[in-house]
Amino acid sequence: MIGYILRQRYKIVDKLGSGGFGETYLAEYPQDLPISPKYKCVVKRLIRPQFDVARDFPEGLAAVNIGGRESLFGGESGGKWGYIDKNGQLVIPLNFYNVRAFSEGLAAVVAIHKLLGIGGQKTYPKWGYIDKMGSWVIRPQFDMAYSFHKGEAKVEIDGQERLINKTGRFIY
Repeated sequence: MIGYILRQRYKIVDKLGSGGFGETYLAEYPQDLPISPKYKCVVKRLIRPQFDVARDFPEGLAAVNIGGRESLFGGESGGKWGYIDKNGQLVIPLNFYNVRAFSEGLAAVVAIHKLLGIGGQKTYPKWGYIDKMGSWVIRPQFDMAYSFHKGEAKVEIDGQERLINKTGRFIY
């Protein structure tokens, strides 16, 4: 891109940075008039969105979704969730029905699987925790799970609120 002349006016002279959503360049203008010194400006080159929803980057990874949509009451619903790094690379595949942000190296997630009919009742997916490699650290077993704070996370299981540590042991 360096040396490229945009719209016959702006010459790209330096790359300032890049991230998951685009690249930033320094340009000089006007190239079509003999003025010295040239004016300088910043040019953004946006990358076409790959995901329907993308969240913030706490701890270097952002939750992303394909096939979901914003719900009427805030938040998102449906689709498949995974995580990207700050370069926009998918580092944890879109294998989840719902996710939370990483906190203290772990993220609460619900794995995608079909609902099973057991005795006429549906069993619903359970929450568990993964690490930044996408490996299960605490197997899915909770009806609801929240982010870790100071080594503890609130979970709900069988209608009760409990606290767990980072190994999944109940502390309360």
